[in-house]
Amino acid sequence: MSLSPGTSGQPSIVQQRRVETWTGQIFLIDMLAMLVLPLERLEVPGLPFVVNDVAVAGLAVLASVRAPRVRGTRGLWIVYLFAAMIVLLTASMYLNGPGVMYNLGLDGRRRILHLALLFVLVVALATGRIHPRSAIVGISTGVTAATVLAFFKIGGDAYPGRLTGYFGDPNVAGMILAVLGPVIIGRQESRRRQVLLGLLFLVAILMTQSRTALMSAAVAVGWRLVGRRLARALGIVVPVVAVWAIATFGTDYKQAGGFADRAGSDWLRDQLLILETAHVDSAPWYGTGPNTAFVSFGENLFLYHSSYLAARAEGGWPFLALILLAYAGVFWQLLSLPKERRDVWMESSATAILGMALYLGDVFLSTTGMVFLGLALHHVRANHPDGGAVARRRRTRERPLPEAWQRPLAGVFPLPPRDAQPSAAPAQSGPPS
Repeated sequence: MSLSPGTSGQPSIVQQRRVETWTGQIFLIDMLAMLVLPLERLEVPGLPFVVNDVAVAGLAVLASVRAPRVRGTRGLWIVYLFAAMIVLLTASMYLNGPGVMYNLGLDGRRRILHLALLFVLVVALATGRIHPRSAIVGISTGVTAATVLAFFKIGGDAYPGRLTGYFGDPNVAGMILAVLGPVIIGRQESRRRQVLLGLLFLVAILMTQSRTALMSAAVAVGWRLVGRRLARALGIVVPVVAVWAIATFGTDYKQAGGFADRAGSDWLRDQLLILETAHVDSAPWYGTGPNTAFVSFGENLFLYHSSYLAARAEGGWPFLALILLAYAGVFWQLLSLPKERRDVWMESSATAILGMALYLGDVFLSTTGMVFLGLALHHVRANHPDGGAVARRRRTRERPLPEAWQRPLAGVFPLPPRDAQPSAAPAQSGPPS
């Protein structure tokens, strides 16, 4: 498809460049913004922000001036859950009075604003306002580059002997690799590339020495092997069993083998868990307010070491229920797709999130978790029978979609042709490419 400035009845491609940087197959600005999202500890010089916060805000602005690119209403129920979360946190903040200042200066209002931007990112990805191919290329490049650089200790070595780099923390690195790794692997078009990236991420997770990441990655790989063979009703039970197994066997064997020297850190984690549990048990039903999921031990301030307890601290049981409902709903819709259009790799990421949240305090509402939700919902909307790509409309004229938005990319969110009519289309002899 080609467009020229003088084509009658069609707008110039230059008009699209006013808000989008176009490079043929990739929207450069989308790709660059998504590339830095995994770098959660990369600071902006001279500003009290990290780079990925600026990227999230930029993507939210871009999404506000773009039209949706997938039709249908699948997954839009999550907007109501997000709205309920914001309302609940706001009510909790005012009911508890002035919030406690976080050690990074992130008070209750900034916490709510931060979450609102992340929720906008989810909706923008789900509706195609962020170019899906560019998003995948950006995330893949960012995670892979940060991983390789971390092997050479470029970007930081805050925990000698454990992989950190631009991830900033070995447990955060493990979470990003265990959650986004399967999504990235599943988007590769060749088996060889999948194997190479799989080996890279596996070695990186081993080097983080994060036991939670190792167990979550094992659960994700297990789902990849058997997930497609399970009935939908049984499939929804498997993540629950997996979380139970991680919580049970992770405690029993947490100092086995090479982790025998973790007695000191495990003792500290146990003490923090006692304080966290006492905090949430004494909190009102609506929690203690946004950004209060931290405890003091000695002279130090620690973020909660469980995302489940952290959610209860900020908004009580209702807040945790809303979060789990969002992830469970997305997982259920992934399972509900036609068998030939299911993405078992993406489904395995959902199981990894539930496992990582057991012993890491900012998983459910992290940038990583939100990117997963957005990409998963886009996959659902684009591959459901009532989904597909749509053209932009301006006034009464239809603006043609750039070729990269229309082409059904093998392995990267395959979409049906824009003009296809499901009722009139001939039966296919095989699964779509």
